[in-house]
Amino acid sequence: MARLIGVLLALCALSPSVRADSKSDADASKGASLRASGKYAEARALLENATAKDPRALKARLELGLIYRLTGERDLERAIWNRFYDEYDAGTLDKKSARDLTYVALAARYLGGWQDANDTFRDAVDADPKGPAGARANVEWAALFLEKYDAGHAEACLADALKILPDDADAHALMARVKLEQGYDVAGAEHELHAALQKNPRHTGALAIKAELLADNEEYPAALAACAEIEKINPEDQRARELAAAVKLLREDVRGFEAERDRVLKVNPRASSFFHGVAEILVKEHRYVEANTLELEAIKLDPKNFVAQAALGTNLLRLGDDAGGLAALQRAWDGDPYNVRTYNLLNLFEKVIPKAYTLIDGKPFRFRVVTKERPILERYVRTMLAREYGELVKRYGFQPEQPLTIELFDNPEHYAVRTVGLPGLDALGVTFGHVVTALSPSLGKFNWGMTLWHEVGHIFSIQLSRYRVPRWFTEGLSEYETARERPEWTRRTHAELYRALAENKLLSVAELNSAFVRAKDVAHMVIAYHQAAETVSFLIRRWGFDKVPPALRQFAAGKDTPEVIRAMTGLDVKAFDSAFRADLAQRLKVYEGTFFVRNSDFSDVEALKEQIAKHPDDLRATGLYALALVHAHQGAEAQKLIDEALKTGDAQLKAEVVLAAATLALQRKDRAAAKFFFLGLTRNHDGYDARFGLGQIAAAEGDMPEAEKQLALAKKLDPDRAEPYLELAKLYLKTREDDALKELEAAALLDCMDPGPPKLLVEKHAAKGRWQKVVELAPLALFTDPFDVAVHTRLARAYVELGRREDAIHEIEAGLACEATGEQQQALRDLARKIGFN
Repeated sequence: MARLIGVLLALCALSPSVRADSKSDADASKGASLRASGKYAEARALLENATAKDPRALKARLELGLIYRLTGERDLERAIWNRFYDEYDAGTLDKKSARDLTYVALAARYLGGWQDANDTFRDAVDADPKGPAGARANVEWAALFLEKYDAGHAEACLADALKILPDDADAHALMARVKLEQGYDVAGAEHELHAALQKNPRHTGALAIKAELLADNEEYPAALAACAEIEKINPEDQRARELAAAVKLLREDVRGFEAERDRVLKVNPRASSFFHGVAEILVKEHRYVEANTLELEAIKLDPKNFVAQAALGTNLLRLGDDAGGLAALQRAWDGDPYNVRTYNLLNLFEKVIPKAYTLIDGKPFRFRVVTKERPILERYVRTMLAREYGELVKRYGFQPEQPLTIELFDNPEHYAVRTVGLPGLDALGVTFGHVVTALSPSLGKFNWGMTLWHEVGHIFSIQLSRYRVPRWFTEGLSEYETARERPEWTRRTHAELYRALAENKLLSVAELNSAFVRAKDVAHMVIAYHQAAETVSFLIRRWGFDKVPPALRQFAAGKDTPEVIRAMTGLDVKAFDSAFRADLAQRLKVYEGTFFVRNSDFSDVEALKEQIAKHPDDLRATGLYALALVHAHQGAEAQKLIDEALKTGDAQLKAEVVLAAATLALQRKDRAAAKFFFLGLTRNHDGYDARFGLGQIAAAEGDMPEAEKQLALAKKLDPDRAEPYLELAKLYLKTREDDALKELEAAALLDCMDPGPPKLLVEKHAAKGRWQKVVELAPLALFTDPFDVAVHTRLARAYVELGRREDAIHEIEAGLACEATGEQQQALRDLARKIGFN
């Protein structure tokens, strides 16, 4: 009893301000709860009362500032934030307290003092580097970085925070956003959202990201349902209202959008960010004109909304309005010199492009190209795209709105910044409807002809549909157009498609967009393109191309995929899917009953690790993970997995493990072991991988008949693969050169991205004086590298020998326009003299 009385007396001795602080913190927590449920008026009354009673109630004051922010009471909000500043300057806040410093940093952030906020968040973390207050500061710091499109630093902050607060829902929700910003990693984002919602099932930020992913996937009813669930928690949640408004606009429900808008503006008449939030969703669907209308509304409501100004400028650039876009970006930069994307774009257009690039005016396209590359790109790229444009205008019965701009960058970082505002972009080209951005052919690492033919195809489907065509249809249609132009410009992932079909994992046409949005990596994205291509090809083969332009116009009128499929085919989605699968099964029958592994099977290493952790006896996952390790040259680790897996389990389930063992042995040049494992596969799991491996071994051992036998089987088991042809070409090159050239030509047609085979073909046929063959094959080389002087010279020689003077002149001029050596220039001039061309 005496001890209890002593404790009570001690508590009574505490200063009134400390006791009030405990009470005010409780009020702040209650106010935060009211805010989270949308009861802003109640929260305001409570918090105003708490801060009036205790001027030192920092947490309650912060919450009150957030309420004023949500209701648009800007002067009252600024007074709250400025008071934090004043107290910091006066020394009445504890500059060694992570909590107090976090309040000041947040005040700086909301006042637009980005540098002050950044510096003060750093101080807050340093004040408590291993404690919860420092971790909370890191979470808020990450939010600041994400606001400025700096996902890398945000990720670092969150990683540090989660070491201390591993279950923090805010941190996991923000990490989900990081995953989406860095390569649109949906699987990674969903993992983080799961962690956030496990801790707090009512976390509206995490739930909003889930709704956003549904909207991105064009699952609009599900997205609206997800927004409705958020509104049950907080009827005034602005992000949920933004998402719902955007979905309604995308579905042509203007009244629905207006209802969402009016609800938000009733709560916050200054909600400029609402318009920008809706615009961001529209931009993902290429609806730039409508998005800019919304950005202008945002700026009208708040001229200092520099995020909206930056977005307006970026969208104007995507529409080909360079002057308007740069003016808007400059206004954004003047008001907010911490936006990484704004800085990158202005730097590109003001410093890089004027020095190194030139804009070539003209119709139907104008071109922005590296100045020194202009002669070649005008000669080849411009000519090809003008021809494509003319053909598509006739076939689609449609003239795209101009200006149309093709921009080709010789620096991948410049291309990425021009396209998304940040460095790092895997795609070879991107179409915005009026503007196409792509890597320059001068890089010589991809088929520029296929890439640009594909992207120009998008201009027609996007514009004709009024930017409403779903991703699967526009991608599939562009794939169809490339294959129609040149049959070798086609996807070579039939094996992967067959597996999806055989395992009943092929997506319905109504769900096909998700294959693009949720692709785990580039390998899986390629498969998405292929299914889309096969779907559109099937539509056109069965029902005719004349159904395509009306389908695009139906998308323009707001029809969805099921409605358009029925209009094109007379079938509902279920019947169409059934017909498509039957057709595909017949066309892919060559893969039936064969065993194969492709890169996409083991490209998602994290998923394989998780599968093995949950199911240690899953030998297929173990074998695939071992293969991933082998390809990453981590042989020792792979060997441990292989050895353990081979000791246990059913032999019938070990095919992937055996293939990993064979591949590792081959990598180590242990041909005897590799042959043992590959032969083992042929007994129960015969397929391309086993036969190609055995062919490689036989070739290495000089056993020509066995190599020919095994490689012929490999060709038959997978007609898509160029490798068996290349292996045979290497075998034949010294003794049977003509046979080698036949194999090499087949390889070149199967892999149109590889510049090596066509260049070698041109060289060898020119040496034999087979000029017609040179004329036939040289384009394959020039579609990967139009700057190769040797190819131009050999092609010019072929035209000279065939009496095609004008074509010869064309190639001579092209060769001289490249960076030719003195010897190469002399050879070209000799050819010119031979035909009397000076």
